[in-house]
Amino acid sequence: MDTTRPDDSGDGSLAQPKKYLSSGIALMSPNGGDTLIVLPGIYSNALDEIDSMVNGQTDAYNRVIAQQDGTVVITTPFLLPVSTQWVQFEGLRWESAFQKGVMGHHIRFFRCGFRGSEANGNRVTFGIGTNDQTPGAHHVLIEDCWFYGLGGRYNLLVFNSEQIVLRRIVARHDSGWDGSAGSNPEAAICIYSSRDVQVQNALCIDNTLNYFYWEATLYLNKNNGTSLPMENVVVQGTLCLHNRGVGIKLDGAGPVTNSIIRDTVVWDGPSAGVATNSGGSGHQVLLDQMLIGQNDRGVSCGGQSGNQIETLNSILVDNPNGAFIQNSGTLTHRYNNCFNNGAQCQATGETGLDPYANGLLFPTRLEADSIFWALGEGGTRMGMNITRQIGISGTLYGEPGFDSVTTEPLWPWPFEQRIASEMCDETQSGVADRGWCLTPQSLTQYVWGTLGNNFPCSSDPDQDGNGQIDVLDGCQIVSQIGSTTASADLNCDGIVSQADLGPFMATW
Repeated sequence: MDTTRPDDSGDGSLAQPKKYLSSGIALMSPNGGDTLIVLPGIYSNALDEIDSMVNGQTDAYNRVIAQQDGTVVITTPFLLPVSTQWVQFEGLRWESAFQKGVMGHHIRFFRCGFRGSEANGNRVTFGIGTNDQTPGAHHVLIEDCWFYGLGGRYNLLVFNSEQIVLRRIVARHDSGWDGSAGSNPEAAICIYSSRDVQVQNALCIDNTLNYFYWEATLYLNKNNGTSLPMENVVVQGTLCLHNRGVGIKLDGAGPVTNSIIRDTVVWDGPSAGVATNSGGSGHQVLLDQMLIGQNDRGVSCGGQSGNQIETLNSILVDNPNGAFIQNSGTLTHRYNNCFNNGAQCQATGETGLDPYANGLLFPTRLEADSIFWALGEGGTRMGMNITRQIGISGTLYGEPGFDSVTTEPLWPWPFEQRIASEMCDETQSGVADRGWCLTPQSLTQYVWGTLGNNFPCSSDPDQDGNGQIDVLDGCQIVSQIGSTTASADLNCDGIVSQADLGPFMATW
Protein backbone atom coordinates (compact mmCIF):
# COMPACT_ATOMS: atom_id res chain seq x y z
CA MET A 1 0.00 0.00 0.00
CA ASP A 2 1.28 3.43 -0.93
CA THR A 3 -0.92 6.52 -0.75
CA THR A 4 1.55 8.47 -2.91
CA ARG A 5 0.88 6.29 -5.97
CA PRO A 6 -0.70 8.21 -8.88
CA ASP A 7 -3.56 5.71 -9.13
CA ASP A 8 -4.84 2.38 -7.86
CA SER A 9 -3.81 0.26 -10.83
CA GLY A 10 -0.99 -1.62 -9.07
CA ASP A 11 -1.15 -5.36 -8.55
CA GLY A 12 -0.47 -5.14 -4.81
CA SER A 13 3.18 -6.17 -4.97
CA LEU A 14 5.98 -4.19 -3.37
CA ALA A 15 7.00 -3.02 -6.83
CA GLN A 16 3.45 -1.98 -7.80
CA PRO A 17 1.47 -1.36 -4.64
CA LYS A 18 -2.18 -0.43 -4.43
CA LYS A 19 -3.06 3.15 -3.55
CA TYR A 20 -6.11 2.66 -1.33
CA LEU A 21 -6.49 0.55 1.79
CA SER A 22 -9.76 -1.03 0.68
CA SER A 23 -8.13 -2.17 -2.57
CA GLY A 24 -5.19 -3.72 -0.78
CA ILE A 25 -7.40 -5.50 1.73
CA ALA A 26 -9.51 -6.94 -1.10
CA LEU A 27 -6.43 -8.80 -2.38
CA MET A 28 -5.93 -10.72 0.86
CA SER A 29 -6.51 -14.47 0.89
CA PRO A 30 -9.57 -15.99 2.61
CA ASN A 31 -7.24 -18.79 3.65
CA GLY A 32 -5.50 -16.38 6.02
CA GLY A 33 -1.83 -15.76 6.64
CA ASP A 34 -1.59 -12.72 4.36
CA THR A 35 0.15 -9.47 5.33
CA LEU A 36 -0.71 -6.07 3.85
CA ILE A 37 2.24 -3.71 4.33
CA VAL A 38 1.25 -0.04 4.40
CA LEU A 39 3.88 2.53 3.42
CA PRO A 40 4.20 5.84 5.29
CA GLY A 41 1.66 8.54 4.56
CA ILE A 42 -1.74 10.00 5.39
CA TYR A 43 -4.59 7.82 4.17
CA SER A 44 -7.60 10.11 3.88
CA ASN A 45 -9.48 9.05 0.74
CA ALA A 46 -12.95 7.56 1.12
CA LEU A 47 -11.49 4.35 -0.29
CA ASP A 48 -9.13 4.21 2.69
CA GLU A 49 -12.01 3.51 5.03
CA ILE A 50 -11.75 0.06 6.59
CA ASP A 51 -15.31 -1.17 7.07
CA SER A 52 -14.63 -4.84 6.38
CA MET A 53 -11.75 -7.28 6.21
CA VAL A 54 -10.99 -10.47 4.34
CA ASN A 55 -11.09 -12.84 7.29
CA GLY A 56 -8.25 -15.16 8.14
CA GLN A 57 -8.59 -18.67 9.44
CA THR A 58 -7.95 -20.30 12.81
CA ASP A 59 -4.47 -19.22 13.97
CA ALA A 60 -3.79 -17.75 10.49
CA TYR A 61 -4.40 -14.02 10.88
CA ASN A 62 -4.72 -11.65 7.95
CA ARG A 63 -2.55 -8.71 9.02
CA VAL A 64 -2.49 -5.01 8.14
CA ILE A 65 0.79 -3.51 9.33
CA ALA A 66 2.70 -0.27 8.97
CA GLN A 67 5.99 -0.63 7.13
CA GLN A 68 7.38 1.59 9.88
CA ASP A 69 5.47 1.93 13.13
CA GLY A 70 3.77 5.29 13.63
CA THR A 71 4.19 6.57 10.07
CA VAL A 72 0.79 5.49 8.75
CA VAL A 73 -2.03 7.90 9.65
CA ILE A 74 -5.60 6.92 8.75
CA THR A 75 -8.19 9.71 8.95
CA THR A 76 -11.21 7.81 7.64
CA PRO A 77 -13.84 5.92 9.69
CA PHE A 78 -12.97 2.50 11.04
CA LEU A 79 -15.64 0.04 12.10
CA LEU A 80 -15.39 -3.71 11.60
CA PRO A 81 -18.65 -5.73 11.45
CA VAL A 82 -19.67 -8.72 13.56
CA SER A 83 -18.55 -11.09 10.80
CA THR A 84 -14.89 -10.12 11.32
CA GLN A 85 -12.54 -12.85 12.54
CA TRP A 86 -8.83 -13.73 12.66
CA VAL A 87 -7.49 -10.29 11.69
CA GLN A 88 -4.65 -8.23 13.12
CA PHE A 89 -3.41 -4.61 12.94
CA GLU A 90 0.05 -3.33 13.84
CA GLY A 91 1.79 0.02 14.12
CA LEU A 92 -1.04 2.16 12.70
CA ARG A 93 -2.51 5.50 13.76
CA TRP A 94 -6.20 6.34 13.49
CA GLU A 95 -6.65 10.08 13.91
CA SER A 96 -10.04 11.58 13.15
CA ALA A 97 -13.29 12.88 14.60
CA PHE A 98 -14.94 9.55 13.78
CA GLN A 99 -15.80 6.78 16.19
CA LYS A 100 -13.65 3.71 15.72
CA GLY A 101 -14.40 0.17 16.76
CA VAL A 102 -14.61 -3.55 16.17
CA MET A 103 -17.10 -6.36 16.45
CA GLY A 104 -16.48 -10.02 15.75
CA HIS A 105 -13.83 -12.27 17.27
CA HIS A 106 -10.14 -13.16 17.27
CA ILE A 107 -9.04 -9.62 16.51
CA ARG A 108 -5.70 -8.25 17.69
CA PHE A 109 -4.16 -4.77 17.76
CA PHE A 110 -0.50 -4.05 18.49
CA ARG A 111 1.24 -0.66 18.81
CA CYS A 112 -1.64 1.41 17.45
CA GLY A 113 -2.72 4.92 18.39
CA PHE A 114 -6.34 6.08 18.42
CA ARG A 115 -7.13 9.79 18.57
CA GLY A 116 -10.45 11.59 18.62
CA SER A 117 -14.15 10.98 18.10
CA GLU A 118 -17.37 12.89 17.45
CA ALA A 119 -18.15 15.97 19.51
CA ASN A 120 -21.76 14.95 20.07
CA GLY A 121 -24.01 11.91 20.21
CA ASN A 122 -23.38 8.58 21.89
CA ARG A 123 -19.84 8.14 20.58
CA VAL A 124 -16.50 6.85 21.83
CA THR A 125 -12.90 6.99 20.62
CA PHE A 126 -12.68 3.20 20.30
CA GLY A 127 -15.35 0.65 21.06
CA ILE A 128 -15.37 -3.14 21.28
CA GLY A 129 -18.74 -4.86 20.86
CA THR A 130 -22.32 -4.04 19.94
CA ASN A 131 -25.87 -4.50 21.17
CA ASP A 132 -26.91 -6.03 17.83
CA GLN A 133 -25.90 -9.51 18.95
CA THR A 134 -24.63 -11.18 22.11
CA PRO A 135 -21.75 -11.27 22.57
CA GLY A 136 -20.99 -8.23 20.45
CA ALA A 137 -17.35 -9.32 20.34
CA HIS A 138 -15.14 -11.94 21.92
CA HIS A 139 -11.46 -12.83 22.00
CA VAL A 140 -10.21 -9.34 21.21
CA LEU A 141 -6.72 -8.23 22.28
CA ILE A 142 -5.60 -4.61 22.52
CA GLU A 143 -1.86 -4.54 23.34
CA ASP A 144 0.53 -1.58 23.56
CA CYS A 145 -2.02 0.93 22.26
CA TRP A 146 -3.07 4.41 23.38
CA PHE A 147 -6.33 6.37 23.32
CA TYR A 148 -6.74 10.14 23.58
CA GLY A 149 -7.98 13.25 21.78
CA LEU A 150 -11.05 15.44 21.53
CA GLY A 151 -14.55 13.98 21.40
CA GLY A 152 -16.36 10.90 22.59
CA ARG A 153 -17.77 9.81 25.93
CA TYR A 154 -15.18 7.11 26.51
CA ASN A 155 -11.66 6.70 25.20
CA LEU A 156 -11.96 2.91 25.29
CA LEU A 157 -15.23 1.02 25.69
CA VAL A 158 -15.84 -2.72 26.05
CA PHE A 159 -19.58 -3.29 25.59
CA ASN A 160 -21.67 -6.46 25.65
CA SER A 161 -18.56 -8.54 24.99
CA GLU A 162 -16.56 -11.35 26.56
CA GLN A 163 -13.02 -12.75 26.67
CA ILE A 164 -11.38 -9.37 26.10
CA VAL A 165 -7.80 -8.41 27.08
CA LEU A 166 -6.62 -4.80 27.37
CA ARG A 167 -2.85 -5.04 27.85
CA ARG A 168 -0.44 -2.13 28.39
CA ILE A 169 -2.72 0.63 27.21
CA VAL A 170 -2.55 4.36 27.91
CA ALA A 171 -5.77 6.38 28.17
CA ARG A 172 -6.33 10.10 28.67
CA HIS A 173 -9.72 11.79 28.38
CA ASP A 174 -9.29 15.10 26.58
CA SER A 175 -12.85 16.44 26.65
CA GLY A 176 -14.37 17.77 23.41
CA TRP A 177 -17.71 15.95 23.84
CA ASP A 178 -20.59 18.41 24.20
CA GLY A 179 -22.97 16.33 26.31
CA SER A 180 -25.71 16.44 23.68
CA ALA A 181 -26.57 12.78 24.25
CA GLY A 182 -27.93 13.70 27.66
CA SER A 183 -26.58 12.82 31.08
CA ASN A 184 -24.53 9.91 29.80
CA PRO A 185 -21.35 8.98 31.66
CA GLU A 186 -17.85 9.88 30.55
CA ALA A 187 -14.72 7.92 31.48
CA ALA A 188 -11.27 7.07 30.19
CA ILE A 189 -11.91 3.29 30.16
CA CYS A 190 -15.35 1.74 30.50
CA ILE A 191 -16.18 -1.96 30.84
CA TYR A 192 -19.92 -2.08 30.21
CA SER A 193 -22.21 -5.11 30.54
CA SER A 194 -19.37 -7.51 29.69
CA ARG A 195 -17.76 -10.54 31.27
CA ASP A 196 -14.36 -12.21 31.39
CA VAL A 197 -12.41 -9.01 30.76
CA GLN A 198 -8.81 -8.42 31.83
CA VAL A 199 -7.24 -4.98 32.17
CA GLN A 200 -3.50 -5.60 32.44
CA ASN A 201 -0.95 -2.82 33.03
CA ALA A 202 -3.22 0.02 31.98
CA LEU A 203 -2.00 3.56 32.54
CA CYS A 204 -4.66 6.28 32.91
CA ILE A 205 -3.12 9.70 33.44
CA ASP A 206 -4.13 13.35 33.67
CA ASN A 207 -7.89 12.86 33.42
CA THR A 208 -8.33 16.24 35.09
CA LEU A 209 -10.39 18.50 32.80
CA ASN A 210 -13.95 19.72 33.35
CA TYR A 211 -16.18 17.17 31.64
CA PHE A 212 -19.95 17.20 31.11
CA TYR A 213 -20.83 14.03 33.01
CA TRP A 214 -17.70 12.47 34.43
CA GLU A 215 -18.13 9.17 36.25
CA ALA A 216 -14.69 7.70 36.83
CA THR A 217 -11.31 7.15 35.27
CA LEU A 218 -11.98 3.40 35.12
CA TYR A 219 -15.72 2.65 35.05
CA LEU A 220 -17.34 -0.77 35.52
CA ASN A 221 -21.03 -0.57 34.68
CA LYS A 222 -24.04 -2.82 34.10
CA ASN A 223 -27.34 -1.73 32.56
CA ASN A 224 -30.57 -3.62 31.99
CA GLY A 225 -30.49 -3.40 28.20
CA THR A 226 -28.24 -6.43 27.62
CA SER A 227 -28.52 -10.08 28.58
CA LEU A 228 -24.80 -10.63 29.15
CA PRO A 229 -23.90 -10.52 32.85
CA MET A 230 -21.33 -8.03 34.08
CA GLU A 231 -18.90 -10.37 35.82
CA ASN A 232 -15.33 -11.61 36.11
CA VAL A 233 -13.56 -8.34 35.36
CA VAL A 234 -9.95 -8.35 36.60
CA VAL A 235 -7.89 -5.16 36.77
CA GLN A 236 -4.23 -5.80 37.58
CA GLY A 237 -0.98 -3.85 37.50
CA THR A 238 -2.80 -0.65 36.60
CA LEU A 239 -2.23 3.00 37.56
CA CYS A 240 -4.89 5.72 37.65
CA LEU A 241 -2.95 8.92 38.32
CA HIS A 242 -4.36 12.45 38.62
CA ASN A 243 -8.09 11.91 38.33
CA ARG A 244 -11.01 14.29 37.85
CA GLY A 245 -13.30 12.46 40.28
CA VAL A 246 -13.60 8.85 41.38
CA GLY A 247 -10.65 6.75 40.31
CA ILE A 248 -12.43 3.40 39.86
CA LYS A 249 -16.21 3.03 40.16
CA LEU A 250 -18.70 0.16 40.03
CA ASP A 251 -22.08 1.41 38.88
CA GLY A 252 -25.31 0.73 37.01
CA ALA A 253 -28.79 -0.65 37.49
CA GLY A 254 -27.67 -4.28 37.37
CA PRO A 255 -25.18 -6.37 39.35
CA VAL A 256 -21.41 -6.19 38.81
CA THR A 257 -20.08 -9.40 40.29
CA ASN A 258 -16.78 -11.17 40.93
CA SER A 259 -14.70 -8.08 40.19
CA ILE A 260 -11.06 -8.17 41.29
CA ILE A 261 -8.75 -5.16 41.36
CA ARG A 262 -5.22 -6.13 42.33
CA ASP A 263 -1.77 -4.51 42.31
CA THR A 264 -3.33 -1.24 41.25
CA VAL A 265 -2.77 2.41 42.18
CA VAL A 266 -5.38 5.16 42.45
CA TRP A 267 -3.64 8.44 43.22
CA ASP A 268 -4.64 12.10 43.38
CA GLY A 269 -8.32 12.86 42.96
CA PRO A 270 -11.02 15.04 44.56
CA SER A 271 -13.37 12.13 45.25
CA ALA A 272 -13.08 8.47 46.28
CA GLY A 273 -10.25 6.29 45.12
CA VAL A 274 -12.59 3.31 44.63
CA ALA A 275 -16.37 3.43 45.01
CA THR A 276 -19.67 1.68 44.48
CA ASN A 277 -22.34 4.25 43.84
CA SER A 278 -25.74 4.05 42.18
CA GLY A 279 -29.34 3.08 42.68
CA GLY A 280 -28.41 -0.43 41.62
CA SER A 281 -27.43 -3.34 43.81
CA GLY A 282 -25.10 -6.31 43.66
CA HIS A 283 -21.89 -4.43 42.90
CA GLN A 284 -19.13 -6.59 44.37
CA VAL A 285 -15.38 -6.06 44.26
CA LEU A 286 -12.25 -7.39 45.93
CA LEU A 287 -9.39 -4.90 46.36
CA ASP A 288 -6.04 -6.57 47.00
CA GLN A 289 -2.50 -5.15 47.24
CA MET A 290 -3.56 -1.64 46.31
CA LEU A 291 -2.07 1.81 46.81
CA ILE A 292 -4.82 4.40 47.30
CA GLY A 293 -3.60 7.87 48.15
CA GLN A 294 -4.15 11.61 47.99
CA ASN A 295 -7.83 11.26 47.16
CA ASP A 296 -10.64 12.90 49.10
CA ARG A 297 -11.37 9.49 50.60
CA GLY A 298 -9.96 6.04 50.05
CA VAL A 299 -12.67 3.40 49.57
CA SER A 300 -16.35 4.33 49.60
CA CYS A 301 -19.23 1.84 49.65
CA GLY A 302 -22.53 3.39 48.58
CA GLY A 303 -25.64 2.55 46.61
CA GLN A 304 -28.04 -0.14 47.75
CA SER A 305 -27.55 -2.67 50.51
CA GLY A 306 -26.39 -5.44 48.17
CA ASN A 307 -23.17 -3.67 47.27
CA GLN A 308 -19.98 -5.15 48.74
CA ILE A 309 -16.34 -4.06 48.92
CA GLU A 310 -13.62 -6.18 50.50
CA THR A 311 -10.16 -4.64 50.90
CA LEU A 312 -6.99 -6.34 52.09
CA ASN A 313 -3.20 -6.10 51.87
CA SER A 314 -3.42 -2.46 50.77
CA ILE A 315 -1.86 0.88 51.68
CA LEU A 316 -4.16 3.89 52.11
CA VAL A 317 -2.48 7.22 52.72
CA ASP A 318 -3.34 10.94 52.68
CA ASN A 319 -7.08 10.56 52.07
CA PRO A 320 -8.31 13.38 54.37
CA ASN A 321 -11.96 12.33 54.65
CA GLY A 322 -11.23 8.76 55.62
CA ALA A 323 -9.61 5.54 54.53
CA PHE A 324 -12.95 3.68 54.45
CA ILE A 325 -16.42 5.21 54.13
CA GLN A 326 -19.52 3.04 54.43
CA ASN A 327 -22.71 4.83 53.42
CA SER A 328 -24.58 1.59 52.71
CA GLY A 329 -23.88 -1.96 51.64
CA THR A 330 -21.17 -4.14 53.15
CA LEU A 331 -17.64 -2.82 53.55
CA THR A 332 -15.05 -5.18 55.04
CA HIS A 333 -11.31 -4.72 55.39
CA ARG A 334 -8.34 -6.43 57.01
CA TYR A 335 -4.54 -6.37 56.86
CA ASN A 336 -4.27 -2.84 55.49
CA ASN A 337 -2.02 0.05 56.44
CA CYS A 338 -3.73 3.40 56.93
CA PHE A 339 -1.76 6.58 57.51
CA ASN A 340 -2.79 10.24 57.61
CA ASN A 341 -6.39 9.66 56.63
CA GLY A 342 -9.26 11.52 58.26
CA ALA A 343 -10.38 8.21 59.72
CA GLN A 344 -7.99 5.31 60.00
CA CYS A 345 -8.49 1.53 59.96
CA GLN A 346 -8.37 -0.72 63.00
CA ALA A 347 -9.60 -4.12 61.84
CA THR A 348 -7.71 -7.41 61.98
CA GLY A 349 -4.06 -7.09 61.02
CA GLU A 350 -4.27 -3.37 60.25
CA THR A 351 -1.46 -0.93 61.02
CA GLY A 352 -0.78 2.79 60.90
CA LEU A 353 2.83 3.07 59.75
CA ASP A 354 4.11 6.03 57.79
CA PRO A 355 4.59 4.39 54.37
CA TYR A 356 6.92 7.14 53.14
CA ALA A 357 9.32 6.25 55.95
CA ASN A 358 8.97 2.54 55.28
CA GLY A 359 9.90 2.04 51.66
CA LEU A 360 7.13 3.77 49.69
CA LEU A 361 9.01 6.11 47.35
CA PHE A 362 7.35 5.35 44.02
CA PRO A 363 3.85 4.32 42.89
CA THR A 364 5.23 1.29 41.08
CA ARG A 365 7.10 -0.66 43.75
CA LEU A 366 8.18 -0.97 47.36
CA GLU A 367 11.86 -0.61 48.20
CA ALA A 368 13.71 -3.85 48.91
CA ASP A 369 14.00 -3.17 52.66
CA SER A 370 10.35 -2.18 53.14
CA ILE A 371 8.46 -3.81 55.99
CA PHE A 372 5.41 -3.99 53.74
CA TRP A 373 6.82 -6.91 51.75
CA ALA A 374 5.71 -9.27 54.52
CA LEU A 375 3.07 -7.27 56.42
CA GLY A 376 0.04 -8.59 54.54
CA GLU A 377 -2.21 -11.48 55.43
CA GLY A 378 -0.20 -14.66 55.97
CA GLY A 379 3.09 -12.80 55.52
CA THR A 380 2.28 -11.70 51.99
CA ARG A 381 3.02 -8.33 50.45
CA MET A 382 1.02 -5.27 51.46
CA GLY A 383 0.80 -2.73 48.66
CA MET A 384 1.54 -2.81 44.95
CA ASN A 385 4.36 -4.17 42.82
CA ILE A 386 3.94 -2.97 39.24
CA THR A 387 7.31 -3.77 37.69
CA ARG A 388 6.60 -6.73 35.39
CA GLN A 389 4.47 -7.14 32.29
CA ILE A 390 1.28 -9.10 32.82
CA GLY A 391 0.29 -11.60 30.16
CA ILE A 392 2.52 -13.20 27.54
CA SER A 393 2.58 -10.87 24.54
CA GLY A 394 0.04 -11.74 21.88
CA THR A 395 -2.04 -14.11 23.98
CA LEU A 396 -5.82 -13.90 23.88
CA TYR A 397 -8.12 -14.52 26.82
CA GLY A 398 -7.85 -18.13 27.98
CA GLU A 399 -4.65 -18.95 26.09
CA PRO A 400 -1.67 -20.26 28.09
CA GLY A 401 0.03 -17.44 29.98
CA PHE A 402 -2.54 -14.78 29.06
CA ASP A 403 -2.84 -13.60 32.67
CA SER A 404 0.51 -14.60 34.16
CA VAL A 405 2.94 -12.11 35.67
CA THR A 406 5.89 -12.52 33.33
CA THR A 407 9.59 -11.87 33.89
CA GLU A 408 9.53 -9.13 31.24
CA PRO A 409 10.17 -5.66 32.72
CA LEU A 410 7.36 -3.13 32.41
CA TRP A 411 9.70 -0.14 32.61
CA PRO A 412 10.76 1.82 30.69
CA TRP A 413 7.18 1.92 29.43
CA PRO A 414 7.09 0.28 25.98
CA PHE A 415 7.10 2.67 23.01
CA GLU A 416 7.02 5.72 25.26
CA GLN A 417 8.88 7.92 22.77
CA ARG A 418 6.27 7.31 20.10
CA ILE A 419 3.46 7.79 22.61
CA ALA A 420 4.92 11.15 23.58
CA SER A 421 5.26 12.28 19.97
CA GLU A 422 1.56 11.59 19.37
CA MET A 423 -0.16 12.35 22.67
CA CYS A 424 1.87 15.50 23.36
CA ASP A 425 1.45 17.06 19.92
CA GLU A 426 -0.73 20.13 20.59
CA THR A 427 -0.79 21.17 16.95
CA GLN A 428 -2.12 17.91 15.56
CA SER A 429 -4.35 16.87 18.45
CA GLY A 430 -5.85 20.26 19.28
CA VAL A 431 -5.41 19.42 22.96
CA ALA A 432 -3.48 21.84 25.16
CA ASP A 433 -0.63 20.15 26.97
CA ARG A 434 -1.21 19.34 30.64
CA GLY A 435 0.25 17.05 33.25
CA TRP A 436 2.86 14.82 31.72
CA CYS A 437 2.91 16.66 28.41
CA LEU A 438 3.89 19.89 30.17
CA THR A 439 7.07 18.29 31.47
CA PRO A 440 10.31 17.37 29.72
CA GLN A 441 10.08 13.93 31.32
CA SER A 442 9.58 10.58 29.67
CA LEU A 443 6.35 8.80 30.50
CA THR A 444 8.31 6.47 32.77
CA GLN A 445 9.92 9.36 34.65
CA TYR A 446 6.57 11.11 35.05
CA VAL A 447 4.85 8.06 36.50
CA TRP A 448 7.69 7.12 38.82
CA GLY A 449 7.92 10.72 40.07
CA THR A 450 4.28 10.85 41.19
CA LEU A 451 5.17 10.73 44.90
CA GLY A 452 7.78 13.47 44.54
CA ASN A 453 10.90 11.34 44.12
CA ASN A 454 13.01 11.30 40.99
CA PHE A 455 13.13 8.24 38.77
CA PRO A 456 15.84 6.15 40.46
CA CYS A 457 17.26 4.44 37.40
CA SER A 458 18.63 5.25 33.99
CA SER A 459 16.58 5.19 30.83
CA ASP A 460 19.61 6.14 28.74
CA PRO A 461 21.37 3.22 27.01
CA ASP A 462 24.28 5.53 26.12
CA GLN A 463 26.29 4.28 29.08
CA ASP A 464 29.59 5.96 28.23
CA GLY A 465 27.98 9.28 27.32
CA ASN A 466 29.68 9.64 23.94
CA GLY A 467 26.45 10.35 22.08
CA GLN A 468 26.39 6.97 20.35
CA ILE A 469 24.69 3.73 21.28
CA ASP A 470 27.07 0.94 20.39
CA VAL A 471 28.55 -2.35 21.55
CA LEU A 472 30.68 -0.59 24.16
CA ASP A 473 27.52 0.50 25.97
CA GLY A 474 26.34 -3.10 26.04
CA CYS A 475 29.68 -4.21 27.43
CA GLN A 476 29.40 -1.63 30.18
CA ILE A 477 25.99 -2.96 31.19
CA VAL A 478 27.33 -6.53 31.21
CA SER A 479 30.21 -5.47 33.44
CA GLN A 480 27.72 -4.19 36.03
CA ILE A 481 25.54 -7.33 36.18
CA GLY A 482 24.79 -8.25 39.77
CA SER A 483 25.29 -4.72 41.05
CA THR A 484 22.75 -2.05 41.96
CA THR A 485 24.37 0.60 39.77
CA ALA A 486 21.47 2.88 38.87
CA SER A 487 22.93 4.05 35.57
CA ALA A 488 22.95 0.50 34.19
CA ASP A 489 19.60 -0.56 35.69
CA LEU A 490 17.62 0.26 32.55
CA ASN A 491 14.49 -1.68 33.53
CA CYS A 492 14.50 -0.26 37.06
CA ASP A 493 14.01 -3.47 38.98
CA GLY A 494 16.69 -2.61 41.53
CA ILE A 495 19.51 -4.76 40.16
CA VAL A 496 21.54 -4.90 36.96
CA SER A 497 20.94 -8.14 35.06
CA GLN A 498 20.76 -9.53 31.54
CA ALA A 499 17.21 -8.15 31.40
CA ASP A 500 18.71 -4.65 31.18
CA LEU A 501 20.18 -5.56 27.81
CA GLY A 502 16.62 -5.63 26.41
CA PRO A 503 16.08 -1.84 26.55
CA PHE A 504 19.64 -1.40 25.25
CA MET A 505 19.10 -3.71 22.26
CA ALA A 506 15.79 -2.01 21.46
CA THR A 507 17.60 1.27 20.80
CA TRP A 508 20.90 0.00 19.42
